[in-house]
Amino acid sequence: MKRGLKIIAVNLVLMFVIITVIENVIAESPYILSNVVWQGKDLGGMTMNTAASYMEKTIDGILAKPITFSLNGNTYSYNGYELGYMADTKKMAEKAWLWGRHGVFWQRWRERGSFEVLKTDWVWHKNAAVKILNDLAKNNYREALPAEARLINGEIKITAAQNGSFVDIYPVLMMLEKDYNQNPAMIEIPFYKVLPYPSTENIQYWGWQNICATCTTYYNTNSLNRSYNLGKAANVLNSLIIYSGAVISFNDLTGEKSAAMGYKKAPIIVDGKLTDDYGGGVCQVASTLYSAVLQGGDAFKVIERYPHSLSVNYLPKGMDATVSYGYKDLVFQYLGKSPLLLTVTAQNGVLRVEFRGISK
Repeated sequence: MKRGLKIIAVNLVLMFVIITVIENVIAESPYILSNVVWQGKDLGGMTMNTAASYMEKTIDGILAKPITFSLNGNTYSYNGYELGYMADTKKMAEKAWLWGRHGVFWQRWRERGSFEVLKTDWVWHKNAAVKILNDLAKNNYREALPAEARLINGEIKITAAQNGSFVDIYPVLMMLEKDYNQNPAMIEIPFYKVLPYPSTENIQYWGWQNICATCTTYYNTNSLNRSYNLGKAANVLNSLIIYSGAVISFNDLTGEKSAAMGYKKAPIIVDGKLTDDYGGGVCQVASTLYSAVLQGGDAFKVIERYPHSLSVNYLPKGMDATVSYGYKDLVFQYLGKSPLLLTVTAQNGVLRVEFRGISK
C-alpha cells in the first residue's frame, strides 16, 4: 500500500516537473502557438515580428481597396488610408502570442485545445473622413437665389431664380464602420436640391407689371444734402416684397438717421420750426409712401402715423407723415392676399412710390 502511494506521489511529482518544463519552454518561446487564426491564416509558428509584418502587408492590401462615394451623378474614390483607417498590428501580434500563455495552467491548456479567431484592431481617425466629406459637401453647395424684380425705365425686369443644393454628410459618417472590411464598396451621399422663393414663376404670376397704388411728389435737386438723404431712403425701400399680413415699419427699414448710418444734415421740421439735422428729407419719402398706402384703400391698415407740425409743400394737408427714429414711425399692415412689390425711385427731382401687383 505504502509502495503504491509512493509510486503515485513520484509520478505526480514527475508530471508536475514535466508540465513545469513544458510551460517554461512555451513561455520562453518566441513563437505563436498553433490554432491562432487571423483573416483565415493560422499564425502558429510565427514570431511576433513576423506576424506583425504579415499583418501589415495584409492590411495594406485591404486598405488599398477604395470606397467610392456617389454624389450628384459623380463618383469619388478614396482608399482606407485616405479615409483615416489603420490597424494596430503590433497589438494584434502581442495578442496572438499571448494566446494559450495567460491565466492559470488549466486555462492555458484549455485555450490550446481550441481555436482562436483573432479580430483586427482597427483604428479609425474619423477626422480624415470628415474633412474629405466636408470638402465634397462644400464643392457641391449652391446657394438658392430667389428671383428678383426691379423697375427699369418704367418696366419690371425679372432676374431669373437659381436652384440651390446642399449635401448631408452625417448619414454617411453613421454608415461608415470602424471595421474597414464592413464598409460597402459604394456609398451614395445624400444630395438635395433647394428651390428658391420667390421663383421666377411666382413673380410672373403675381402680376407686378400692374400698379395697384401709387403716389408721386417732387423735390428740389439744388438742396444736395436733402436730395442725398431722400435718395438713400428710397433705395432702401425699393424692390421690397410685401407678403400678405406683413407689418411694415419705415424706421425699421431705413434705420437711424445719423452720420454713422450715412445720412447728412438737411432741414427738418421740429416743433413747428425748421432746423438742420441728420436725415432731413427722409420724411418726404415717408409721406409719399403713406399717400400711396391711402390710395391702396382696404388693402392696407395704417397702424401708426404722425403729421408734421408745419404744412409741407409736396403734399396736401393730412397726406403727410413725419418720422423720428425711436419716437415717431410710419407703420402699416398689408391685408391683401397676393404679394406686392414696392418700388421707390428718386430721380431728377421726382420721387415716385408704387405698389405693384394684385392687392385684392
